[in-house]
Amino acid sequence: MELSEIHKNYVIEIGLLPLSEETRAQYKSVLNKFLSENERCYRMSELELKQYFSDFRTKRNYSDSYYNVICSSVKILYEKVLKQPRKMNWFHPIKTIKTFKDIITYDEYRIMMGATKNLKHRTEIIILFSTGIRIGELLNIKIQDIDFANKRIFINSEKRGKNRYVQLHEKAENHIKAYLDKYKPKEFLFEGQFGGKYSETSIRHTLKKVSSEISKNIYPHLFRTTYISKVIEKENVFKAKELAGHQCLNSTLHYYHIPKDQLAQMYNPLDN
Repeated sequence: MELSEIHKNYVIEIGLLPLSEETRAQYKSVLNKFLSENERCYRMSELELKQYFSDFRTKRNYSDSYYNVICSSVKILYEKVLKQPRKMNWFHPIKTIKTFKDIITYDEYRIMMGATKNLKHRTEIIILFSTGIRIGELLNIKIQDIDFANKRIFINSEKRGKNRYVQLHEKAENHIKAYLDKYKPKEFLFEGQFGGKYSETSIRHTLKKVSSEISKNIYPHLFRTTYISKVIEKENVFKAKELAGHQCLNSTLHYYHIPKDQLAQMYNPLDN
């Protein structure tokens, strides 16, 4: 099988899996890396694959999470495309240590908005900050999904069975109305220059530019982390679960951390 055909079939196969657009893009990227180093992948033995990934872990400075991603990507290649599932049966994801998740402060958000002059980009940022939706869900929003009367937005999730409504804040509403009046999109809220759904790359490029204003790496999922953390902190974890579109409560709890300004004020047994 030619590499071009492998690429084509792989894209089809991951398109059928319940993955986010971000995950699909990541899988395609790491697969390209694997194939560039292993052009005879279809003839590699299980032992050769084990040796490759053993060297990958011990000789290269990559995190366990990146190792999990590339192994998962290659596992799909062998199971779905090359029809050689046994070659990757040995792989089991490494349990990664939970680390503190950074969030965007309100002051940082204000700086970002102040540094962003383009109305379209400002509207993208305020929706991400005020709803915590995934980047793919943002790009899926159609004009008809915005319910101004009931102050809510219908989210047609990129993951199966998680469609839901999120709050339409007054400040976000004002931006959206001004944006609609100026840009007049036809179907999707955010569209490309020649119509159709706006590109994920364009949004990431916008966020990369504002990152320099606050000396922090700003990426789409950081808005989601911030939103879920704040809803848990100010409301409760069950509301956060519904607004985030999670099916499992553990997925929501993964985002939670105790803010440093609250830590010193918490109850301690020594208080007695």
